[in-house]
Amino acid sequence: MSETLTEPPPAGDDEDVFFHSGTTPTYRKVTKTPGAFTTIPTIDISALTSPTPSLSSRQQIAAQIYSACSMTAHVHKNPAIRGFEPMFETRLDPRTRGDTKEAFTMGDCPLEPEQGYISKIFALAFGLEETAFAGLFSRFLIWGMRARLHYPPLTPPPTEGDAEGISLGAHSDFSWLTLVLQDSVAALEILNKDGVWIDAPPAPGTFVCNVGQYLERQTAGRFVATVHRVRNKTGAGRYSLPFFLTPGPGARLGVLECCVEEGEERGEAVDVGGLYIRRVLPARPKHLTSIKYRDVPEKEWRYECLYG
Repeated sequence: MSETLTEPPPAGDDEDVFFHSGTTPTYRKVTKTPGAFTTIPTIDISALTSPTPSLSSRQQIAAQIYSACSMTAHVHKNPAIRGFEPMFETRLDPRTRGDTKEAFTMGDCPLEPEQGYISKIFALAFGLEETAFAGLFSRFLIWGMRARLHYPPLTPPPTEGDAEGISLGAHSDFSWLTLVLQDSVAALEILNKDGVWIDAPPAPGTFVCNVGQYLERQTAGRFVATVHRVRNKTGAGRYSLPFFLTPGPGARLGVLECCVEEGEERGEAVDVGGLYIRRVLPARPKHLTSIKYRDVPEKEWRYECLYG
């Protein structure tokens, strides 16, 4: 696993890659060992919704998912940071004026009892019962879906190293798992453990799946949150539809016992809602909720602040 640092590297050190985990400046060591991915794996999950799915077929899919996730990667009012998000409102990289995108976000999407395909298949991937994560996700998801995330073309086309030539700054998601439906415009890039940005080109009938920060924490880093960015240098507008699968705000997230090596400590469980607000408010400095709590100590932030 590549090491992730939060302190700046020595000046002139070209063996580190800078990105933002949430809004925390992070430097990932570039490794020279073989094994870094150079393409994005594709997994067929159609068997999950088969009328007569077999346990063996689900276990095969779970094994593929486990293998893929184990690769080191990679002014208006809208309560709960929902609704319309104008251009430059989010700023995942404080060195820039803001992200060149606009979005409309929905949340608290109700789940039907028979749903839960994703949590069940991940439970199988860890060798657990399919219902192991049933209590982690509430009936109403914390975040939900962004309806058509729009990235206009960057002009002039960006060059590598141009901080302002980024549609969406490098980051990992505030989610457990993110599913992204892309259009035909290629602009999404994934960071591998060698510090190389790998294209994630659109493929009909597929979703891009990003491991989120909650799943990384739950697996003690066995599954590393996917660092990604968007650079729309195509000359055409890009649209995507991301779905953020996130535990309920009242959930406590601990490390899975199967992910702890002998002699290691599991550590304390974290409050999902509290961790979420500490990530989302700094990323939206122009939002009214962020402005309201700017002078409030971070330790006093609660998930309920998003509705205050």
